[in-house]
Amino acid sequence: MVTLTYQDVLELFRYVASDRHTLEILGHDCSTRGARQFRQDRPDYVPQVCRLIQTSLEESGSFPRELSDELLKDGIYLERRPDGVISLHSSAEISVSRTARVREDFISMRSAMIELLRRLSDPPYLPVPPKVQDG
Repeated sequence: MVTLTYQDVLELFRYVASDRHTLEILGHDCSTRGARQFRQDRPDYVPQVCRLIQTSLEESGSFPRELSDELLKDGIYLERRPDGVISLHSSAEISVSRTARVREDFISMRSAMIELLRRLSDPPYLPVPPKVQDG
């Protein structure tokens, strides 16, 4: 199993453009053989991804670290607030072709990270654990 970098996670979640297929980011050949080997090995990258997201939140207060104007306006991201709450910012459709920014707050950093993974990950490559209840 490869060790993922922060850049790899940005590519996995499509925060940055990438020419690499998900299999390649995860250290396998983008081929039938590579896919078969990946399914056979069933590597669990969720702990690595969560560590990288946590580091970003602790160091910069957000994930991703650098929030572009476009991401702030239309994207999905995490923000650590001064009171310790982790906010998941995203958009929701409020009527036909109209969206509004929404914020979901989490007491637990892990809960917030898992919800972000649930929304952004490709389950065959990065299966997300069951929903964690905050409280």
